[in-house]
Amino acid sequence: MAEKPVGAEEMLRPLEWAVPAADLTANVKLQDLLIGLQLLGTDEQRAQAATNEWNKDTPGSIQVIRSGAMGITRWWARLTRWVAGAGGVAAVLGTTAGAITAVREALGEPLIVALVAGGAVVTASALLSAALLIKGDLEARGVATAARNSGRAEVAAAFLTGTATLPGQAKGQALAAELTAALSGGRPVFVQCQDLLDPQRVTGLSRVTAGGYQVNLGGDLWRPIEHVIGYRIEAPPAAGAAPSANGRSKVRKPFGAR
Repeated sequence: MAEKPVGAEEMLRPLEWAVPAADLTANVKLQDLLIGLQLLGTDEQRAQAATNEWNKDTPGSIQVIRSGAMGITRWWARLTRWVAGAGGVAAVLGTTAGAITAVREALGEPLIVALVAGGAVVTASALLSAALLIKGDLEARGVATAARNSGRAEVAAAFLTGTATLPGQAKGQALAAELTAALSGGRPVFVQCQDLLDPQRVTGLSRVTAGGYQVNLGGDLWRPIEHVIGYRIEAPPAAGAAPSANGRSKVRKPFGAR
């Protein structure tokens, strides 16, 4: 039973054109891209292919022709396995010779000679037809495989070249500049991150050594600036009021006389 091909559509869904690779929300590794384009098998598929015998079925992830008419090569492989299981060519010839001897005694040699001659012609024609079918099957698979790999390689090269040459982290740099300007004004700044439910107050902004920016949301809570999906700047707190951690103001009540 052939394996199910890799889900290329699901693997390639996060990819976007004309967007710097560093600015993609979902980072896609080169290995994921090659597996999605079926240019590289998964670890399980490669391990299974390394242990397969020569006459095993072609894995579904690398099949290029699935027509039933092109299954002659698979049928021929099964036939050779059947011959080997029967004891090889010698056993098959011995069985055939025994059958011919019994028929010769019943029909006579002249008729047997005619039958053998006709059978030889039919067998030779059948083998020649099978050879032509196998030749056409292999040539078609070779052409289809080369065309498929060439097309996928061009798509992968175009994507990698296009995303690699674009300036990276332009969105993060613009957002960092906006947050820096907002923080310098002394107003409370709250950001909404894609992995946090409630807005968080920004207490700091830093640039990491490898490139890019991170926002501090209090204590050890840091998030990459690419995770920020929105922000708001609140008005300066009124006298006697202070912003809470979730961005809602709470009024400080003065101490009453006892």
